[in-house]
Amino acid sequence: MKFLGSLAMASMASAAFTSDYEWHAWKNQHQISFTSAREEATRYNIFVESRNFVKTHNERAAEGLETYTIGLNKFAAMSIEEFEEKYLNTKMADPVAKLVLEWDCDSVKYTNSGNNNPSDFSWANGRQGYAGETRVTNVKDQGSCGSCWSFATSAVLEATVCQNGQQDCDTWNGLAPQQLVDCLSYTKGESTDLNPYDDHGCSGGFITNGVRSIDLYGGQMNWDDYPYVSGQTKTEGTCVYDASKANLNLSSGCARLPSADEDTMVDAIANVGPLGIGINASGRGFSLYTGGVYSNPSCTDRLNHAVTATGYGTWAATGQDYFEIKNSWGAAWGDSGFINIARNDGNMCGVSSDAMYNLA
Repeated sequence: MKFLGSLAMASMASAAFTSDYEWHAWKNQHQISFTSAREEATRYNIFVESRNFVKTHNERAAEGLETYTIGLNKFAAMSIEEFEEKYLNTKMADPVAKLVLEWDCDSVKYTNSGNNNPSDFSWANGRQGYAGETRVTNVKDQGSCGSCWSFATSAVLEATVCQNGQQDCDTWNGLAPQQLVDCLSYTKGESTDLNPYDDHGCSGGFITNGVRSIDLYGGQMNWDDYPYVSGQTKTEGTCVYDASKANLNLSSGCARLPSADEDTMVDAIANVGPLGIGINASGRGFSLYTGGVYSNPSCTDRLNHAVTATGYGTWAATGQDYFEIKNSWGAAWGDSGFINIARNDGNMCGVSSDAMYNLA
């Protein structure tokens, strides 16, 4: 009976998705196809759940009961468990199998300058409060690889390169996270000369380990010279670092901010530059985010995703304070690749728990 019931459900799903215009439009938009009718039926059922969730959530947002909006993006047919496995560093929050932080920042800790900072500020061109100086390159997509740490590492180093006038962040493609994924992979055994710094390629890592490795290597290559492929291959490759093509002397280590101090985090962004941070990116609402200020009372400070804090401000429509966060899920995700996470809201999603910046 159960078998017959499953067949009947699959048949019903098949009949539904063949005539569901929104489903076909979504597949075309994201260039997604499936290898079998059974797989498509499974994905369609998840899509329908996501669609219902989006409708209910956005109705609440229109009534002022939610502070952000969501939509049917590329993750709409992916289960939460699959999403977290592919895109988040779940080991960071696992008390048994968590990653090891082999190297922490120097003892230098940022002290609030006491400056009268702008109420809205961003290092990203085109964003609210743009500072008039760009220290943020274009949004990248890590793909089906848990390499967020390598993108956040590259982002804080890119800020240094552009601050020093070595590159123009408005036009430059940026540094090569693929170098970090390949050359720092503990599982590949490529990093014995780095002690190793326990970054596990597509299985997660730490920004501080990445920054330290660039200090020891002496430099990092450009994206265009060492393009990113692990989003498609879903694994690390062989290290092919070429010092003759690298941007040199990018780092002498990093400095950490006091934990859970949002005022100091604001001050550091305005006076030092973009920060590498960890956040909790779990949940369907986060994965489907499209705009507004993300605030979720169930979002804890169990960090599982590395991103870059590039600015801060106050959302005009609601008066809600936020941190502007550059993500690595592509420009089609979120607010052109960014998410605004609530500020002065009890360290929302651990946004200020673990923040650092590069020491040039």
